[in-house]
Amino acid sequence: MLPVFTSTERLVDALGPAQPWVSLPLSKASELMGRAEVDLVVVDPPADQDAARWQAGDIEALLRSQG
Repeated sequence: MLPVFTSTERLVDALGPAQPWVSLPLSKASELMGRAEVDLVVVDPPADQDAARWQAGDIEALLRSQG
């Protein structure tokens, strides 16, 4: 499943302000889905309120670990 959000605002509403994201042209997203054998797109999916959310410190830790 590929979750797709129709706006940054909807992504932030569902997953929080520190959620990493990327914007892709539809052709590139389709190509990547094919390679990964993903055949389902879910538009503006809801997220469980108890689901883990990225925090600003999580992103900083990830960047440090890659550097």
